[in-house]
Amino acid sequence: MHLILNEINEWFFSFLAIIPGNLGRLVRRFFYTFLFKESSKINIDKGCKIIACHNIKCAKGVNIGMNSFITSIESQLIIGENTVIGMNAHINADKGEYIEIGSNCIIGPNLLVRAANHKYNNPKKLIRDQGHSSGKIVIEDNVWIGANVTILGNTYIKSGSVIAAGSIISKKYREKALIAGNPGKVIRKIG
Repeated sequence: MHLILNEINEWFFSFLAIIPGNLGRLVRRFFYTFLFKESSKINIDKGCKIIACHNIKCAKGVNIGMNSFITSIESQLIIGENTVIGMNAHINADKGEYIEIGSNCIIGPNLLVRAANHKYNNPKKLIRDQGHSSGKIVIEDNVWIGANVTILGNTYIKSGSVIAAGSIISKKYREKALIAGNPGKVIRKIG
């Protein structure tokens, strides 16, 4: 019975994801309003896969771009008001993680956000069998994140910051900073 319910669930969400145009956005808004822990007037473009909606809070006016993958199994994901997430985003808040994206953020395409990391210290075990160390990511309000950015665990990006395209971000950064590179470094203060 469990297998049949999972199959029905997979078919339903796959169908929901492919409905094109404004009608598709309205249908997804309707269903996800009930499925998310909290949401209001959100737009989810076609091709998105969202798992464990009951652990996700999306504030009013959130836009999630085409073909994005968002999951929050056994964790918490919060997305603030009027935040726009570009296409092909991969936001993974599984394994006890906490990810918070503030209000009025602009996020370019191909974002990868993952707060957990594989443990690998025991040479007698396969890495995949060692579990995960969970982490936390906080992105405050009014942050612009360029295309192809990776944000790793235990990162804190303060309000008014800009992350240059292609950067890998993995620490705490000050307010109103222009951050670029691998690893991401503060290039200069903004304003």
